[in-house]
Amino acid sequence: AANNSAVTFTVNAIIYPTANTLNFRWQRAANSSSVFVDLTNTGTFTNTTTATLNIANNTIAAGGGGLSNSIFRCTMSGPSISANVVTANATLTTV
Repeated sequence: AANNSAVTFTVNAIIYPTANTLNFRWQRAANSSSVFVDLTNTGTFTNTTTATLNIANNTIAAGGGGLSNSIFRCTMSGPSISANVVTANATLTTV
């Protein structure tokens, strides 16, 4: 993604029976050596508990403070799911 641009990650999932609610929780690891942390709705991240995560300002920051090379994933849970389902990791590369 371009420096200082907005980024969106979306997961497509269906729960059966469809009357049940699917719960989403987006997580971020700063790099491949970091643990995943639940995201909250802040100035940078919105829709952290929906199927679409919005990132308002993707940056390359000096000193490693930017989002480039961050790894994102989404965990999903619901009444008919015995354990959380986790998406594949997605790495954000800022150029």
